[in-house]
Amino acid sequence: MKIAITGSGNVVAALRSGWLKAGHEVVFGIREPGSAKAQKAASVLSGAAFKSVNEAAANAEVIVLTTPP
Repeated sequence: MKIAITGSGNVVAALRSGWLKAGHEVVFGIREPGSAKAQKAASVLSGAAFKSVNEAAANAEVIVLTTPP
């Protein structure tokens, strides 16, 4: 299944890990994919794909919103 997760925090890392182990394709949708924050997150989440929110959602079968309330 293709899953898009919006956000890049701790919850996202846990979700991504579990879904990858289950064989799903996971991509992150964030506001600024080329930002320093995205690069830092990519270093922690090896092999992570970061795209704009619109790009991530366009090809996803499931979209998970993980932003703070």
